[in-house]
Amino acid sequence: RQQAEEKVKTLGGRLSFLLNKMQQDEEAKVVRNEEMKKMEAQIKTLSERNQELQRKFEETGESNRIITQAMRLKEEEMQELLIKHDALKKLQRETEESMAGETGTGGPETA
Repeated sequence: RQQAEEKVKTLGGRLSFLLNKMQQDEEAKVVRNEEMKKMEAQIKTLSERNQELQRKFEETGESNRIITQAMRLKEEEMQELLIKHDALKKLQRETEESMAGETGTGGPETA
């Protein structure tokens, strides 16, 4: 009978240990699940932010492409205007030289 009581006591201790262990494992599982939910929410937020930044990056790239194209066109216009300006300056200089030559040889000189 004493052996049976000791066996019951030993089995009761083991049962108590296993129940405590099971409760701790269950609590740890709950904590892990909460942490996973938090991490999933963070991943979702980061994914949304990533998509937003990707969209802005693509828009910026398109804007840069448009700006670059506009700058090229303006540079071409500027080159054309410089050529015209140089031609007009040359024409003006030639006209002035021609007029100076005509007044110097054909007109009366005063001292």
